[in-house]
Amino acid sequence: MWEELRANRFFGYTFRRQVPFGRFVADFACHEAKLIIEVDGPSHVTSEGRVHDAARDRFLESEGYSVLRVRNDEVLETIEGVMHAIGQLLPRYESDLAQEDTPLPVPPPQGGRERQRQMVSQIVPAGAQSADGLQTLDPTVPSPLVGEGQGAG
Repeated sequence: MWEELRANRFFGYTFRRQVPFGRFVADFACHEAKLIIEVDGPSHVTSEGRVHDAARDRFLESEGYSVLRVRNDEVLETIEGVMHAIGQLLPRYESDLAQEDTPLPVPPPQGGRERQRQMVSQIVPAGAQSADGLQTLDPTVPSPLVGEGQGAG
């Protein structure tokens, strides 16, 4: 995750790692956006870890920071999703992931391909083949590619 955040790579925001705040040390901090990112391992799941995290969050929020907690396995397995979650808290963030309120694309009309097959079968009788085994077109139907259907190009 540090590779994604370091050196102003993430939409020009400056992140620092292992930043001291009072008696706590934040994993990652962006002072400009007042955002702290905590990457939580297994020790944070215990009741003692939760109490410690709650005290830390209260202190950081009293300093005007927002705290985003992500699990270590999420960082390792779905870094794109983690970076998107971080970006959602930053004003200059632009995502290529679908927004929650973006409607899904409208599906094509029913029978689009089937209708095309029916039109082709009207032009080319099923099983019609030339002497060399290739499918042939009905010579009485004008070709959109050639003149007025006379075969002259």
